[in-house]
Amino acid sequence: SSAAPRLITRVDSPMDSSALYHRLQRAAQRVCDDADRHSRAFRECYETALADAVNSVGAPKLVELHRTRAAGEGHSG
Repeated sequence: SSAAPRLITRVDSPMDSSALYHRLQRAAQRVCDDADRHSRAFRECYETALADAVNSVGAPKLVELHRTRAAGEGHSG
């Protein structure tokens, strides 16, 4: 039997939210892996994958963290 990564089942503290958010970011990077991580296509894929993952978890603290970080990136369109 293979060892599965530890699942974070509660996202009550900022530390839990941050740890889970970091894992979701890494997963989105793997899903959208591209030779050029600065390309528009990679960025759009990454942002969509990350937002979908955050929304699928649905934890309020995680959603708030994502909104704060996404707003801080200053998307210019």
